[in-house]
Amino acid sequence: MKKQAQLIGKLFLSGIKTGSVIYLLLLAVGVQPSSPTAKNILSIMLMAGVIGIFSGLFSLDSLRLELPIHFMVTFLAVLAMMAFNGWVEWINPLFWVEFLIEFLIIYAVAWLIVFLSGNIKITRINKTLKERNQSQNKQ
Repeated sequence: MKKQAQLIGKLFLSGIKTGSVIYLLLLAVGVQPSSPTAKNILSIMLMAGVIGIFSGLFSLDSLRLELPIHFMVTFLAVLAMMAFNGWVEWINPLFWVEFLIEFLIIYAVAWLIVFLSGNIKITRINKTLKERNQSQNKQ
């Protein structure tokens, strides 16, 4: 039970890290026209943390099944967060076109960040193991 709680905490924080980077990038390019508020920031952090937890549930055994489910859960989480912040224009067709395009781009960037982060960790681990094996072979 304790290990599960630790895993959930790590996944939540990992989601917040990824979501925070994406939110800062969106602010940098002017996607959010208004100034950020505490409500915006906290709701985005919560949403990103929940997405992080959900992402950690994947075993990556069946990506063809898991990726569409993750995509829809992420889409609904983002839509809920946007509705909470009053950013959804429910009856504006142009809003939905722009939202879908932006969502697809942001979703792809998020996966790229996670992929690169994972590769960096794997490279570091492999380097450490190689150095350890080399030092053990010298003894």
